[in-house]
Amino acid sequence: MGTIEEHIGSSIRRTGNSHRALHEWLDGKDLSYGEMLSRHAPSNVQKFLPLVRKKFGKEGAGEYLRHLHEDYEHGFLLRAVMKMEKLWLWCLHDKIII
Repeated sequence: MGTIEEHIGSSIRRTGNSHRALHEWLDGKDLSYGEMLSRHAPSNVQKFLPLVRKKFGKEGAGEYLRHLHEDYEHGFLLRAVMKMEKLWLWCLHDKIII
């Protein structure tokens, strides 16, 4: 998983713009771990993409997707998100049975 500074460097190389606000929105210090995972979860891209496009523009939306791609290339985030989603589904299943 890349650091904010690594993501900013990638954005500058691709677009000439740091997109710092976007990367802070995704990985900022003020986010809880759960918020960060939620904003990175593949199952939430459809939910967050319109919000990101409105807040950061069309180019920002593309950088949002590239940010996720960079994080998933490293594998750590994918494993963490998949564990969280499995836990959530298990909890949901447990509540339905009761």
